[in-house]
Amino acid sequence: MQRHELIHKPTQDFVGHLSYDLLGLIFGQLSFRERIRCTRVSKAWRLYLLSWPNIWSDISDGHCNLDSNLTPYLPYFSGKHVRTVRIPEYSDQPIQFLINQRCRYIETLQVPCRPNTLVNVHRMLLFACDSLTDLTIHSGVGDLLLDLVLTRCRNLASFQYLHSGFYHANNNHHDKLALCQRPKLHRLILDIPLGEAKVISILSCCPNLRQLHLRSSGMQYGYFNSILRFIHSYHAHMSHLRLFGARPSSSSSFLSLYDPFPPLTQKPDGLRELWLIGTDEGSSQHMLPITQQHHTTLQKLHIRSPITPGVMACLALHANWPALTELCIQLTHYSPAASDLCSLIQRAPRLSHIQLSSFTATNTISDSVLDAMGSSVRCLRLQQGYNLVSGALTPAALIRFIERTAAVEELQLPNVHAVTDDVLDALQKHVSTLHTLDVYGNEQISADGLCRLISTNSRLVWLNVGQCPSITSQTIRMVKDRLPLAKVYD
Repeated sequence: MQRHELIHKPTQDFVGHLSYDLLGLIFGQLSFRERIRCTRVSKAWRLYLLSWPNIWSDISDGHCNLDSNLTPYLPYFSGKHVRTVRIPEYSDQPIQFLINQRCRYIETLQVPCRPNTLVNVHRMLLFACDSLTDLTIHSGVGDLLLDLVLTRCRNLASFQYLHSGFYHANNNHHDKLALCQRPKLHRLILDIPLGEAKVISILSCCPNLRQLHLRSSGMQYGYFNSILRFIHSYHAHMSHLRLFGARPSSSSSFLSLYDPFPPLTQKPDGLRELWLIGTDEGSSQHMLPITQQHHTTLQKLHIRSPITPGVMACLALHANWPALTELCIQLTHYSPAASDLCSLIQRAPRLSHIQLSSFTATNTISDSVLDAMGSSVRCLRLQQGYNLVSGALTPAALIRFIERTAAVEELQLPNVHAVTDDVLDALQKHVSTLHTLDVYGNEQISADGLCRLISTNSRLVWLNVGQCPSITSQTIRMVKDRLPLAKVYD
């Protein structure tokens, strides 16, 4: 075929040649905003899309203003087809629009609430209470909507109530509520201060919970102990448990409070994830019955609460941790024995992510702990307090670790003074997979040592050499030229 024939051959619109269902699969891959734009391509596209019910099924695009952008399409809009809505802004208009269009069959709803939008959000929840299965509320009105959801939305499988703004306690009800059973609720995230009696009441009406995220700061001593005992006794199907007390500061924590939960599984085979962050000392003791029962299924264990030597010894006594891949422990002045930590690490052969942090004088992070780590480790994070120098960890142990775990991808060692030029040379010689390196606040490394590492490692995408006195601005410029796509912090 000649070139001029290709140029002048009339084009054909695929919409007229594909089946109705196949077109639905194609357009179903687009966002709501993109579907609206497609209605302007041609008459055939507009005719199909505006007659396709699923065009309105998900109107959660953050770039689309519901009340203004949909006004031209009101003659075609059908509220009964709307299934998913995510409202990003604190505005009354989108909520009022959904109510006016009688969107009563919404299944997934994410909505913020402030005092100026409280009335309409309340109406919206009542309007769609029978169809909602996945609900997220960013509440700026305290717990004023919590009771409504738990008493009226009977078909919820996932409920997130996230507190934002100033706390406003609802004093118009008793702490302990007479709630009906919620056997369908499998995921519950409550990020708001609630009394112990109220939390127990909520948990008692959700017998099939699999994923629980609870944060209640400023509560009395023993608050989380009661909750742990209740969960151990009455929630046999729990697979992911996260309890937060005081919120850790971003500067002293590698963890995100809102790491997303994995998709809900149909048949949980035991507890897979346990987080205790900022809770009181007693909570680490009351988690022992849970770890004893589920140590063979736990995959992630994060303890950033006071952990006593006795608790660590009990954890080390478990015969094995065959599924454990992530271990995060914050060490305090209690200073658990390094031998117990070594025993725990050695009995978890699949550990790939290890985080140990210490902000007080302790010798627990020592050579023996690093020597206990296996070759499966891909991420190592050791965090120490500023100017906290401990002779228990030496460069030789770090070098042995690097030689043994040649596939390590992430090393975060801020304020760890055992990092020297010899350690960087070992990385340069043995590791080709490293993409993240943090040596913030280190006084032992030199510009030459860093340059030797960078000269052969082009995979680094994140590097922190801040507060390293031997690293000059000229060295930083060289690093940025050598790694143009990497984030370099100085």
